[in-house]
Amino acid sequence: MGDNVALVKVIVGKAFEVKNNQKKTLKKGDWLKKGSLVKTSKKSFVKLVFVDKSQMNIGPESVMKIDSYDQKEAGVIDLVKGKIRSKVTTDYLQIQDKDKSKLFIKTNNAIMGVRGTDFLISSNSKSTSTI
Repeated sequence: MGDNVALVKVIVGKAFEVKNNQKKTLKKGDWLKKGSLVKTSKKSFVKLVFVDKSQMNIGPESVMKIDSYDQKEAGVIDLVKGKIRSKVTTDYLQIQDKDKSKLFIKTNNAIMGVRGTDFLISSNSKSTSTI
């Protein structure tokens, strides 16, 4: 497993991983590593389960990059465009440093830090909205 940070649990339609200028079609059971860029097509979505058991759905026509994600450090996700819905784990017993049990979401015009919650974030080049 090593550098693996997220497992593709569900995929509907077409989605791709772009890493080192190489484009690979994603399928259920694939592992994503730090630095992976995920792109979804029209009418497509991907459900990821991260190493800390947090879940993330990437909506249609979205681009999301895993900047970093580690059980011992705060995760950083870059939502380039589109929508993601995430349920961040509340299982603090497995996390050594409780201050690092967070997920940071970056967009073109906002940064959000979350801990143990369910949220939806949508971003385009002009605005970001969260629920």
